[in-house]
Amino acid sequence: MDEEQIARGIGVSAIAFGALAVLTPRVLARTFGVRNINNEFVYMLRFAGVEDAGVGINLISAKDPESRRRLLMILVLVNGLNSVLAVPAGLSRRTTALMVASNCVVAAVAALPVLRSRPSRL
Repeated sequence: MDEEQIARGIGVSAIAFGALAVLTPRVLARTFGVRNINNEFVYMLRFAGVEDAGVGINLISAKDPESRRRLLMILVLVNGLNSVLAVPAGLSRRTTALMVASNCVVAAVAALPVLRSRPSRL
């Protein structure tokens, strides 16, 4: 699997997650175990969905490796920020752990092609 295939796979999954978050935020929130779903949480989840879908669309349409690497790094940073924001959100420990873990997995997978393409400094 090369960098372009990984980027496209991540892009498709980002679009799928984004569509779920925009179209069915309450269902997605319940999947993560969120019980008290208020309007602010729904708006936050929809915003994250638009954000992910936008990066996913750009990843799929990126033509050159440098653009893909930049978009993957944006995805890593966005998922890291979402993890940091999930901690003080007042969610249950289980929900926070699930959200942080899922964001970390996405960030790690997105970072692999970027790190692999860098020349070794050893």
